Amino acid sequence: MGSTGESFNSKPGGYVDIPDPYMDEFKQSDAVRNGIIGTGRTYTLGTRVGMVCSARCSPRVNQAWTKTCPGCGSPTQPE
Repeated sequence: MGSTGESFNSKPGGYVDIPDPYMDEFKQSDAVRNGIIGTGRTYTLGTRVGMVCSARCSPRVNQAWTKTCPGCGSPTQPE
C-alpha cells in the first residue's frame, strides 16, 4: 500500500497504532531499519505520570516536570 499522506497521532501514554495495511511499508522505513523506532515493542519515555492542562485546552499529556501548559499557560495537574 502506498503512502496516502495520512498522519497517525499518539494516544495518551505515547502509543501510536499503525493500521495493518500500512505495517509492511512502515517496517521498511529508514526509522525502523536504523533502530530509531520499532514495531511490536513498547517504549517508555520519561516519567510514568504525565501532567495535563487544568483548563483542558489540549488532550496532550506532558512530562511530569511541566508545570504550565505550553498551549495556554494554565497550571498543569497529574493525569
